[in-house]
Parts: sequence; structure tokens; C-alpha cells
Amino acid sequence: MGKDNQGSLKKQIIMNETPYLVFDLDGTLVFDGIRIADGLNEILQLLNSRFNIIFASARPIRDMLPLLNDFPDNDLIGGNGSMYRQDGQIILMESIPVKAVAAIRVIMDREDIDYIFDYDWDYTARIRNSQNHILQKLDSGRLAKAQPISNSKVSKIILFDVSSERLAHFSDIKGISYVYHPLEKELVITAKGNDKYAALSRLIGAQAYLAFGNDHNDIEMLRQATYGFAIGKELVPGANQFVLTVDHLQKLLNQFEKENAK
Repeated sequence: MGKDNQGSLKKQIIMNETPYLVFDLDGTLVFDGIRIADGLNEILQLLNSRFNIIFASARPIRDMLPLLNDFPDNDLIGGNGSMYRQDGQIILMESIPVKAVAAIRVIMDREDIDYIFDYDWDYTARIRNSQNHILQKLDSGRLAKAQPISNSKVSKIILFDVSSERLAHFSDIKGISYVYHPLEKELVITAKGNDKYAALSRLIGAQAYLAFGNDHNDIEMLRQATYGFAIGKELVPGANQFVLTVDHLQKLLNQFEKENAK
């Protein structure tokens, strides 16, 4: 984004007086799996005193909290929209249907697939690859308990080492939505209709918001925003959609904070 476009955009944002700013975490604000990048964390704390900042992540809320020590009271969307936190209370959207979970488990067992099952707070996991990147995120705050696997009240399932051939086995299961990450060969499953935008609508209704994200699970949230900002690559075409580098994101937020401090 060029300087002229950035300046024009800043003026439009300020004029809109959009009260809600919605941020994805990993790949948008978090790049090491452990913390929000220092420069971004500082500016977000300043913006947090003037705007309603909502964090929306593929992580369950349990695994978001270690990243958000500086934002203890903010509303949150977790598990790709399978749950949200409002006024300190965690609320589940629709759970994955029990029959769908049973069908998924048949395929898991047959194909010997590793997994994480998230419930409302606790989880079940089998991850035999000690180098799997998810291990640094999984209950890093030691806030939950590993429990025996269950078909009931499952908010999200992650399956690992799912090839494109294996992916086809899940296409006929009813009552689910999924996002497939081909590079990581990860399949993330939630109940049909659950996504970040659906959970956001529960939190703020039809109010205007700005959204920042970097992945396919952010697409509908970006599409429905007053302005959507994709970090690194285009996700949604449109006049209200912009692509930013991380440096441009920090500059935009800094300028946004200065203008709204006046």
C-alpha cells in the first residue's frame, strides 16, 4: 500500500469512527507462537483505551490467554469461531454433532491420524511428532486438563498429516465445516456455520468494525468488515479490502492511535 493510499485510508477510518477493532493472532500479531510482537503489543495497549478490541483466533480461548496478559478483559473469539468470551464468560457456539464426531473418529482410527479434540475448556490430544509446531501452543499456560476422548460437546477438532487423498474421506460428513491447510497438512473441523464472523455477530450484532487477519479462517470476517486488512497476501478482493505488510500494519496503527488521540 502506497503512502497516498495509506493517508486516504486513515482519514476514512477516522471519519467512520468505527468502535470495534478485530484482530487475528497467529500470523497477524504473533509470529513466534509465544507473544504479540513488541511494537504491535504497545500500540494495541494504547488503542485499547479508546476502542473495543476483540481478538479472534483459531486457538481455543484457553490457548489464547497466555498471549493476552496485557488484555485481561477484552472479548475474545476462539476455536475458529466455535466459542467466544463476553464479559468474562466463555460461551460455546454449536458443538460438532455427535454423529459427525463418531464418523470422524472412524476415519481417524482407520488412518491412524493424530489429533486434538477441544471441548469448552479441556482437551484430548495424541501428537506423536515431537516437532509438531502445535505443541508450543497447546495449553502452554497449563490451564486445562487432558481428558479421555469424547464424542460430546466437541468444539473443534484438529487432525494432523491429512494428505489431499485423506481429505476426501471427510467430505461427506454432515454437520461440519472445515479449513484445510495444505502446507501443514492440517484439517481444522468445527460445527457447520461456525466461523469467526458468526461469533463476532453474536458479540457486536451488526455494528461496524475493522478486521485484521492473514488466513483462510479470517475470510468471512474480513469480507463483512467496514475495512478488511489482510496481512501478507490478498484473501478477499474488494474496494474495502487492503493488503499490508507487518511494517505497514504497525505504521497504520500508530497513525490511527495518534489521530484518534486528538
